[in-house]
Amino acid sequence: MAIQQEENLELLFDLRQTEQLKKENETLRKALDFKKRSSLDFLGAEILAFDPSDWRRIITVNVGISDGVYKGMYAIDENGWLVGKVVEVWNNYATVMFVNDPDFSAPVFIGDNAFGLLSGGLDKIRIRYVDDSDNIKTGDKVWVRIPASMVPIYIGEVSKVNKDENDLFLDVQVTVFSEDSFNGRIFIVKR
Repeated sequence: MAIQQEENLELLFDLRQTEQLKKENETLRKALDFKKRSSLDFLGAEILAFDPSDWRRIITVNVGISDGVYKGMYAIDENGWLVGKVVEVWNNYATVMFVNDPDFSAPVFIGDNAFGLLSGGLDKIRIRYVDDSDNIKTGDKVWVRIPASMVPIYIGEVSKVNKDENDLFLDVQVTVFSEDSFNGRIFIVKR
């Protein structure tokens, strides 16, 4: 009986390992397809660790200065959607802060002609300093652009726009496209 239980556990372990490899294969296929369709140059990075805090959204990846990675580079998922940016770099690894980290911020474009400062948050991601005259509406795409490149990296879309008559700027909420399930891998966009 004990031998049969041990064999069952081994089969269960093999099954879970096969499922994980299948997910990783799907992720890499999507990334390859995105790379074929895009002019962006990016570097695959394996997630080594997650910040143990309940409120921080920071990871450590296995690429660093020796791979050409430096602070401020954007990180995308296999679909090409922005997930965060590099905030610290060492020779062989780097730290990436996700868009939904409370300390995340990045200048963004909204739709065709507006811009603001995206601020991360655990429950709501907002864009600050958007002028009322910018004519922002629900469904407008939110994106960043790599310096010296015209290729947009999409983050999400405007999900709610509020205007308080005592405030100079609009309160713009964003729903991000990335699903926050990275199967152990993200991609660093090279400049």
